[in-house]
Amino acid sequence: QPFSITMGADGNFWFTLSNSNEIARITPRGQISYFVTPTLSNPAFTTLGPDGNVWFGEGSTGKIAFVTPAGEITEIQFSFFGVSVGITTGSDGNIWFTDQTDNAVWRYDLSSGVFTRFVLPTPNAFPGDITTGADGNMWFTEQAVGKFGRITPSGVITEFTGVDSPGSITAGPDGNIWIGS
Repeated sequence: QPFSITMGADGNFWFTLSNSNEIARITPRGQISYFVTPTLSNPAFTTLGPDGNVWFGEGSTGKIAFVTPAGEITEIQFSFFGVSVGITTGSDGNIWFTDQTDNAVWRYDLSSGVFTRFVLPTPNAFPGDITTGADGNMWFTEQAVGKFGRITPSGVITEFTGVDSPGSITAGPDGNIWIGS
């Protein structure tokens, strides 16, 4: 069953599959191809990277990964215990993702290959989905504590209340952040 879908730079749609270790590509004509991740990983959310690849969180492997338009998958280790779920391309051209185990948002600098961890102020917040807003900041859900947060490209975190069990988050065409609970 499809979980997260992103349009690739190749004009195809790429999606992860729930409870699997596959990412798939569907062409505009409906042809589907499946690609198995090198590790049993349960891929989660997807994002189109500035490098033209589709990036995704790899669940409980402590890795994030990307798939090229040709279907080649590369995994990158950021932690040995991390659970990467939400992922987005930031306004700064870096890959940003949430880590539920470490209660953090991470930045992966594509040019240097360096990971930077930003721990959330609220313990056990269970960060989930993440998106890049029109304001240039990354916005994310904190599912276990009924909050959502904003992180600037420099790593300053602000948390907000007012949404029960926020699950998904996206930037709308109206410039606002939309949250599903």
